[in-house]
Amino acid sequence: PQGIQFLKILNDNFFLIADETHRWDVASSEEFLLNINPSARLALTAKLSEPLQEQEVEHILAYFADNLESERFHDTLDMPTALNEGFLRNYHYELIKIIPSQIISGNSKTDLIRNIWNDFTYQKRIESEKLVVEKLENYNRVLAYTGPSIDDAIGMLEGIQNIWLLNSNLPGLFKKVTGRETQIQRRRIIKQFNLGDVRSLVAIKVLDEGVSLPISDVALMTTSSSSHRQWIQRRGRVLRKENPSDESTALVVDFILDISGFDIDVREQIINHRTSEIERTLEFAELSLNGLTYAQEMLTDSGWLL
Repeated sequence: PQGIQFLKILNDNFFLIADETHRWDVASSEEFLLNINPSARLALTAKLSEPLQEQEVEHILAYFADNLESERFHDTLDMPTALNEGFLRNYHYELIKIIPSQIISGNSKTDLIRNIWNDFTYQKRIESEKLVVEKLENYNRVLAYTGPSIDDAIGMLEGIQNIWLLNSNLPGLFKKVTGRETQIQRRRIIKQFNLGDVRSLVAIKVLDEGVSLPISDVALMTTSSSSHRQWIQRRGRVLRKENPSDESTALVVDFILDISGFDIDVREQIINHRTSEIERTLEFAELSLNGLTYAQEMLTDSGWLL
């Protein structure tokens, strides 16, 4: 409300630039859309809506482009074009198969599937701690997405540090970026990462948007989300170029649960409830240097493609 009153003093004579425009789909933005009419406006976003939810953001499109029939009001740079034209780095896509623990039980099928997924989540974090140290043998900077809680980041950071000390006499500097650090602390940590003084960052959702993150060489998708927008943004973080002439390639490391050993009805329920896992895997693979066949074979071998 205070912002609305301030802008009304300008009598609509201002240029509104909205970054991360997908955040405008919340109810609190409706009053702003109804009361503020700037003379010029520009909206920026990596992904405005989740798949099949385009209707929910039509009012945002109408606000920023009052003539939707005209293409000049709408410009899109999709991922294939950005890669082909050299705006982003090409990347390899590595899928790590996670084998379920031998003894997973539940009082019901629902409990069983929940316990299977909890085991997968736990094993991904343990495997990621080892992978961070392993990837640092060949890459300068590794970004590990974990979460969603600060405790997840703290636990993973401690695990990485312990593994590093067991395998190296050299100092290794690893830090986390969560909601607990102040903005000044975050900026300092990110600067250290950019300079190579910090070799690895463990991050939760706080780095997904609104943060100018330096170039990372590897991104570990330790914790995935059903949000299409979130994992698109996370992949984009590691594809940024250090400069226009940067010809290096990035690495995106993802995980797949091997469900091939479960009964068909359990497998079907996991697949139905975790469709986003297949969607992410195929989308990441399709544009990668590995190609789509690589992911299809991994998904088939792991029991996801029936």
